[in-house]
Amino acid sequence: MKEIRELDSLRGFMALWVYISHILFISGKHDGRILGLMANGQHPVTVFIMLSGFAITTSLMRSPVPYWDYMGKRFFRIYPIYAIALVLGISTSHLYPDLLNSLNWANPGDISRIAARTEGEQTSFVAHLLAHITMFHGLVPDRLLYGAALTFNGALWSLSLEWQFYLVAPFIVAAFARPDRNWVWVGLIAAIAFIGPKLFVHEFSQIPSFLPQRLSFFIVGILTALHFENLTKNPGLAVAGAAVLFVLTYEPIPVAIWCFFVLAAAWPNNPVLGFFGRIFRHPVFVEPGRRSYGFYAIHMPILIAWAVFLQQQGLAESKLIYGLALCLCLPVTLAVAWFSFDYFEWPINNWAKRFFRARQTRHATPSPAE
Repeated sequence: MKEIRELDSLRGFMALWVYISHILFISGKHDGRILGLMANGQHPVTVFIMLSGFAITTSLMRSPVPYWDYMGKRFFRIYPIYAIALVLGISTSHLYPDLLNSLNWANPGDISRIAARTEGEQTSFVAHLLAHITMFHGLVPDRLLYGAALTFNGALWSLSLEWQFYLVAPFIVAAFARPDRNWVWVGLIAAIAFIGPKLFVHEFSQIPSFLPQRLSFFIVGILTALHFENLTKNPGLAVAGAAVLFVLTYEPIPVAIWCFFVLAAAWPNNPVLGFFGRIFRHPVFVEPGRRSYGFYAIHMPILIAWAVFLQQQGLAESKLIYGLALCLCLPVTLAVAWFSFDYFEWPINNWAKRFFRARQTRHATPSPAE
């Protein structure tokens, strides 16, 4: 399968949407239809989930490797910048409740909820830290460790969800690649995806950080990757699939966004979709998208520190002025993410690829005795 640059752009757009949602939350500008939509950070994260299902399936199709080599490469791709984002989060999360308290428009319920999480970071620091170091913080129910998925750096909850998916992705992809041979497993996985959102909602009420709660959207990405070539050849199948997803899903907005970008990539000859596809393939959108993971992971600690600084300078008297001033942090965050990708994330990722490729070569080369 060829590289689909439209989906790199989609990743960048969704990371920017998450960033904007946090600016709108802090500045209190989340009323109205448009701002209310943009303030909903769950929508872009759901698109990220479908992107992850697609990307992991594509990777497994391109270069099948032993399970532990696959997990090793995934670890070195996400953990280095994750660790930095975690340290930044630990350094800044204690500032968040006082910041919200100082803003006369902050919702008391939000202040109370975030303050309770921050207090838990201090009273159960070791437990929270261990959960985050292992990236299993999304697996911990609130009744065991309140707010575990969102402590330190709230954006990292979805990376725990990603890690959970990575652990089982090869088996899920294998099942859906040959459903005729694995129909029992396909049925079981589909049942978990169907009942998961309602079954575990009380255990993970703050954020759906447990894999069964979002498994259905990973499956959407998996099926898209497995059948992408068929979509390019059969427009009717693509439209029908998009229509079914839109009708059946309980989150139509992320699915609509996903279908639009996939169709733009699948049908470059269509006058309308081809026009947007050419836009989405432009490097001005593709390159930020390739670097969006680091941007997503580190943006919240930087934003909190900047928001506190602006408040201390007396710029938090007006929602509009404060919100616009918060946006000035965007170029700095982009620059940090760009530097991180080029000089930290990508070199480590390339090293890991070479290491595991050499490891596979050593294991595949017979010894002289053989």
